[in-house]
Amino acid sequence: MKRSRLIQLALFFGILIVGLFSMNVLIGSKKMPPKEENKEIVKYLKVKKAANTDIEYQFSYTGRVLSSEIVTVSSEVNGLIKRGNVTFKMGENFRKGDVLLRIEDAKSLASLKSAKSGLLTNMSKILPDIEIDFPEQFPKWQKFFGAIDLNKKLPEFPEFETDKEKVFMASRNILTDYFNIVQQEITYSKHTIRAPFNGSIVECTAEVGAVANPGAMLGKIIRTDMLEIDVPVNVQDRKLVKVGDNCRIMNNNGVNTVGKISRIAGFVDTQTQMVSVFVKVNTTDLMKGEYIKANFNVQSNDKGVVLPRESIDKNGMLYTIKDGILNQIVPDIMRIGDDDVIIRGIADGTMVVSESFININAGDKVSPIEVKN
Repeated sequence: MKRSRLIQLALFFGILIVGLFSMNVLIGSKKMPPKEENKEIVKYLKVKKAANTDIEYQFSYTGRVLSSEIVTVSSEVNGLIKRGNVTFKMGENFRKGDVLLRIEDAKSLASLKSAKSGLLTNMSKILPDIEIDFPEQFPKWQKFFGAIDLNKKLPEFPEFETDKEKVFMASRNILTDYFNIVQQEITYSKHTIRAPFNGSIVECTAEVGAVANPGAMLGKIIRTDMLEIDVPVNVQDRKLVKVGDNCRIMNNNGVNTVGKISRIAGFVDTQTQMVSVFVKVNTTDLMKGEYIKANFNVQSNDKGVVLPRESIDKNGMLYTIKDGILNQIVPDIMRIGDDDVIIRGIADGTMVVSESFININAGDKVSPIEVKN
């Protein structure tokens, strides 16, 4: 029994040894794959070759349409307010020369005619003396007398040819009477309020039938055939524009016209930190209060390289590639726009990185990919 047991154990260990040997032979005969060498990871960056050109600055801002003229309508005389050629109501449009309002003028007209009658009376009394003492000047004074009409403006006063003639007319109060009437004619003209331009009524503070007092405001009118646009621009771009430059104006309704810079504010708005540039446009297609887009194109004698905005990193640095090495430089920035940046002092042909990137540092080996546009 013990002998058979020993034989079984010997066979088991014999088979185990043979199996282990065979396995080692098979493993040894199998060729091991060669170890892969560590390959260097290639880092690619988009670049643009620098090309210095004459710079044309282009920038756009949103502006608001204003009237080039806003006038307060007020009365210089006293009287009942009467209707003119247009209805004096907010929103009413008018043309230059239209009568906006009339102020009751019966009393003023009567006083004016009375003064003219007095002048005629005094002139009729001295004409015989003029004919005797100043026969050579008599025709002009007779003509002046005949031109005086109670319903028309006074004719021009004749010029004096001698001091004796001047003393004679002054001593008869003719000069005093004449210029008193001229003053009354001016006052009488104030009873009719005419439109100084084409425009619209934006405010009414008095109604027809009310009594106007001298100096009292009756309303406000604006000019609509000559508009002005307030365009706030930043301080950087304010330095590029000047009075007289053209500006293209566009609104959401398809209006596309050219305006001209009429004036530039000499201060910065404390709230917006912008400078107001006023553009005058001669059109009736825009309306006061609407917002428009103002496009400025400014030619200059500057030369620079135009690059994508992404070329400048968050720290304001610019990157170039030379001999496969990434270099960092501090750029001389001429202007930063919404989509691009203009750099001064970059040599033509320099490969400038034109994209943002991460996990790459100055001094790293990189491969450039040139972008034509």
